Amino acid sequence: TTSRKVFLCEGREMILSDTVGFINKLPHGLIEAFKATLQEAVLADILLIVIDYSDNDWRRHMNDVEVVLREVKADKVARINFFNKIDSLGIEPRVEHDQCGRITNVWASAKKSEGLGFLKQAVLSHVLYNERIHKEHGLDIYSNTANISDLVACKAPSTESLL
Repeated sequence: TTSRKVFLCEGREMILSDTVGFINKLPHGLIEAFKATLQEAVLADILLIVIDYSDNDWRRHMNDVEVVLREVKADKVARINFFNKIDSLGIEPRVEHDQCGRITNVWASAKKSEGLGFLKQAVLSHVLYNERIHKEHGLDIYSNTANISDLVACKAPSTESLL
């Protein structure tokens, strides 16, 4: 796992931790080792799921990620799906929101730096939402690293309706 500080805006910052991605067709023992590393995802405020949107099997890969997140009990953590490589498909950058107003899906191209502002907005929408929930519940905010998924009463739409 690699971690680094990222500055958002207005003095807000976050720690971005890059963990192993899910790699299909690995030996079972190696997958089990990755699961141990992925268990730290339970402590995250937001999971950024990077999807190669140009891959014909992207839906299956997303399903594989869902299975692993359920197994490590991180399936309730807020997430942003980042559909990357849209440039190879001729698709314009765009976003989708959940019913709480948070950006949950971002279509962009990291290679061409198209739509990356949407990704920053997505992260910020989650940070601001979490701060509002903390304040509404009278909690002191010492950092943006507290997992408040249990406080969030809003349920995101199912994956099937988004894809």
